This record gives sequence, C-alpha cells and structure tokens, in this order.
Amino acid sequence: NPLQPQEIGAWDTSGDAQAVGVLLKPGAVQPQATPDSGSSMPLPDETQSTAAAQAPAGQPFALVADGSGGLVVLDISQPRQPSQTAVYEQLDFIQDITVQGSVVAAAARARGVSLLDLNNPAKPVQISLANTPGEARAVVMQGTLVYTADFSRGLQILEISNPSQPGVIGFRDTPEKVLDLF
Repeated sequence: NPLQPQEIGAWDTSGDAQAVGVLLKPGAVQPQATPDSGSSMPLPDETQSTAAAQAPAGQPFALVADGSGGLVVLDISQPRQPSQTAVYEQLDFIQDITVQGSVVAAAARARGVSLLDLNNPAKPVQISLANTPGEARAVVMQGTLVYTADFSRGLQILEISNPSQPGVIGFRDTPEKVLDLF
C-alpha cells in the first residue's frame, strides 16, 4: 500500500548516503517484498536522482552515492537482507549517480563527472573522468548525453558516445548555484 510504506530492509553505509540507483539484469523479475500485512510490494523502478537500468549479469543491485564513502554496490535480490557487493572509493566524494545500461555517471564534485563500468557489479571500473569547471553536484544521463548540475558554473552538457573520451559540448551559466536536476 503506497499510503502506508513499510521498511523491509536497510543497509547502513560508512558515509552519508546522497542518492540511490537500481541496476537489474535483463529479463529479471523485480524482487518482491512481502510486508507483514501479507500484501506484495514491488521495489521501485526509479527514484529521485536515479535511473533504472538493466544489469548485464547477476541479480538486482542498488547503487548508493555515499558521499565520502564512495559508490556502494548492494545485492538486493533479498530485499530484507541486502548485502554489500563492492565499494568504489577512488573519488573524493560522490554526490549523485545516474545509471544507463552498465554505465554509471557519478557527480564527484570538484573532480567532475566519473563514468564507471558496472559490467561486473562486484568490481566497478572507472572508464573516464570528465573535469567540469565547477563542482558536479547532480547528473542525469539520457542517450549519449550527461547533463550536469555544476554548482557555481550552471549546467554542463557532456557527450559520451565514446565513454572513454567524454567532452563538454554545451553549457549554460545561471545566475544562481545549480544543485540538482530532474
């Protein structure tokens, strides 16, 4: 019942969780949680600051932008007992993430936007790092474009048709700081 949500599982991260994404294998049936009331409640396909995607292999995963704790990958095939699969800590701070296929775009503040390969969710690999002139605070990926809320430098638009060589193809300065995108 969406009017009476119930917690069915939790994971305490080492950092300060900023955003969550979901990665599902092709053709996977979404994990079902059965609250004590006996009704069935599917996990959401999409939440704010995320994009649902299809994992190339394995079970469903939750991706957590964990601030200074990095990118945390959780196996959520058993929603009542999520388990940590991997942590990618190579970036100073991950503010936001977006997922498309097996590619994750991570807003890494002063470091810019990191593109990560999650073909193997147990071992995230950085494909590239695109420096932006401000601080990447939020990202939205659509097709071969990554829209970035770049704090004091407005909106930056990256082209990622070749994820190993992303490039800024457009920008728009704004009179105020940009913290998020929808």
